[in-house]
Amino acid sequence: DLHSFPTRRSSDLVVGQEMLFVARECGDILCQGIAKRFIGVALQLQGDFDRAETVLQESSDLFVQMGYGGHPHTLGVLAAQSYIGEIRHWRGDLEGALRTFRECIDACVSSGLSWGLGLFCSKAGNAAFDMGDRELAGKYVHKSIRLFEKGQGGRSGSIAHSLRAILDAEAGAYARALSAMQASENLCVPIQKRSWMAVHYTACYCVKKELEHGLPRGFSQSESDAEAYEALSAFLPEPSQAYAQKAAALAKELHIAPKLLFFSVFLK
Repeated sequence: DLHSFPTRRSSDLVVGQEMLFVARECGDILCQGIAKRFIGVALQLQGDFDRAETVLQESSDLFVQMGYGGHPHTLGVLAAQSYIGEIRHWRGDLEGALRTFRECIDACVSSGLSWGLGLFCSKAGNAAFDMGDRELAGKYVHKSIRLFEKGQGGRSGSIAHSLRAILDAEAGAYARALSAMQASENLCVPIQKRSWMAVHYTACYCVKKELEHGLPRGFSQSESDAEAYEALSAFLPEPSQAYAQKAAALAKELHIAPKLLFFSVFLK
């Protein structure tokens, strides 16, 4: 996954360009679309958002073109559009990002395509969260997790679980928050996908910040609540500031504007 390897960005771009050259030589539109998506993501990770969005739109258009010839490739179109939405999110155009993710979700629903639906919902939830709309974020997060749990969402991811942990911790639901944090860590830490890790560390920071306030009044009489609070605290042994610094470093590396703004005080 290109998001996982910070030292390979220039070589990834070269590989993508070589893929595109061969695909054009063979007249293979499918492979051209995939190669352009590969190039677009490589440019995204370099912070070259203008060129990345242009190339990703070209990728999407190639898959649309396949449909005109009787070979529709809806997922190819939506994969490129999803990355365009992610670029808009990273730029700080949260409304544009959310609109793009909603279009991807609607296209999946209308075509009966389950693969990718859960991931698009989690991305929409992430954009809504960075907009400060906790209610809308929760709606998409819970839908994403339900789809994954039912095996109907396609490829799973950690973002929805990270956000769920924050929302549950803020509600004082520490047992559920712990479960969500564990799921988030199990999904993102082994592959070190940096965009997922940025959200994961954001969750670590937000949840630990809640815990540092102490067990809320009214919960102290419940043994199960106290145990869940202690277990969640043990799961996050570092101070909240340490997690904030990790999230900020990744946001800076990936040029994620909303996260940079959120963690600005932790950037040196």
